[in-house]
Amino acid sequence: MIYNQNAGSIKSIPREELEAALKAQGFDPVIHSTDSEEELAQVLDGIQGIVLAVGGDGTLRATALRLLGRSGVELAFIPAGTANNVAHAFGVQDMSWQDIVGGLKGTRSQPFDVGKVTGPIGECYF
Repeated sequence: MIYNQNAGSIKSIPREELEAALKAQGFDPVIHSTDSEEELAQVLDGIQGIVLAVGGDGTLRATALRLLGRSGVELAFIPAGTANNVAHAFGVQDMSWQDIVGGLKGTRSQPFDVGKVTGPIGECYF
């Protein structure tokens, strides 16, 4: 689990309660509290299984970019930012973190496409 302690509404998701809820669902979470992209790259190097990003759109984007093209990895998220635009796009903005954790065990993977645009200032994924 990537837990961004600086995300906009993270205070409403106590880390200890989240960890207990994940354990109650049968997960054995490994929790990394970071908002450093350099540290994030190290944490996600060679990771397998479900990666749960807890933070805002930036946390989710940074995590997803580091998982692109990897097999054996699934990405889930709990929105805890200020705008939570991705949560709105997926229709989960009103779900509680407890409901999201409760649904992790019964989920199925859904692949999705990622686009890339190249221009004078470089490449950008969306």
